[in-house]
Order: sequence, then C-alpha cells, then structure tokens
Amino acid sequence: MIEQEKKNQKIKIILKLQDSRQQYQPLLNFGINLLRKTYYDLSDDFFSNLIAEFSEDAYEELIIKLYDNVFTTIELDEIIKFLSSGVGKKAFGRYFINKQKEIGSEWGISMERKCLAEHTKLSQGNNNESI
Repeated sequence: MIEQEKKNQKIKIILKLQDSRQQYQPLLNFGINLLRKTYYDLSDDFFSNLIAEFSEDAYEELIIKLYDNVFTTIELDEIIKFLSSGVGKKAFGRYFINKQKEIGSEWGISMERKCLAEHTKLSQGNNNESI
C-alpha cells in the first residue's frame, strides 16, 4: 500500500508539472452550462450535487489511474525529471493531453447521463400527475 501511495504522489507531481488541474474548471463550466440549457427543468440543487460528485479531485483520480496503468514507478521518476527539464517544460507529448481530453469527454457524458436520468424521472412524475 505504501508503494502505491508513493506512486500516486509521483503522478500528482507530474500532473502539477503539467498544470492538469487548469483543464478542470473550463471543462466543468462548459459541461454544466450545456447541461443546464438541455435540462432546464432540473433544479439548482441537482446541479450543485452533480458538481460536487464530479469534483476536481474525482477528475484527477481518473487521470491518476491512467498514469498508474501505463507507467512504472521508475518511468514516473523519468517523466518528472524530463518535465522538470527545460525541454520538458517547453513541450510534452500529445498522447496524454489527448487522453486527458478523452477522459474529460467521457466524464462529461457521465454527467449528461445523470441529467437525462433525472430529467426522465421528473418527466414521468409530471406525466403521472396529469392523469
């Protein structure tokens, strides 16, 4: 367990070097605004709970799993060394940027599914009341 914690800490260093948390807020804002327009009948409380569930920490955990599944601890050390170098600061491979966007898209789709389920539940409740 301690080894996994060390590995996770190394991954968090990499994410910090990449400023990956800066990707979260614009992604969340875009997704929530789109969902509010689509599911205009859902309450502010629903969206507050959705935002809490799909938190920045939850998003980061998805990215940590990506790195954990692909890299060994030694490779993570090498990535940290590279990202800390001049060249590493200037450019980093597109693979993880694209993978993070892919995870973000899937994350957004998960939010949309929750909204659709709540919307359907509310619509069915309104239809039953009118009978």
